[in-house]
Amino acid sequence: MTATAAELAGPLALVVEPDGSARTLRLPDAGPHGGQHVHDLVGGWLEAITGRGWCAYFNEDGERERLPVNMRATGLACALGWRPHVADWLLGVVVFLGRDGTSETDVPERALQLARETGVIDE
Repeated sequence: MTATAAELAGPLALVVEPDGSARTLRLPDAGPHGGQHVHDLVGGWLEAITGRGWCAYFNEDGERERLPVNMRATGLACALGWRPHVADWLLGVVVFLGRDGTSETDVPERALQLARETGVIDE
């Protein structure tokens, strides 16, 4: 039996670039190698921050690789409830997703709404 495109579709992500641009992107179905696509988006091994119903992934070697500060992603994460340590910034490309237990889901509507209100996305 062949799976339909809807059955293969993974979660909707919000991808925020360090230059301030952002887009929503439907990730491929997670399957056994689901993290590979996010790994490719951020350009390296994944580090995560989480909040109530959401998570964000970025390159864990961002500081060592001297990736640029992602002000918009940092601001959005703080607006969603992330409390960074002093001088903590998200670096490089940041991928926001929803979270239900240990499962990744569509980025929450409240995250998209905050992104619209703060000018991260224009949708």
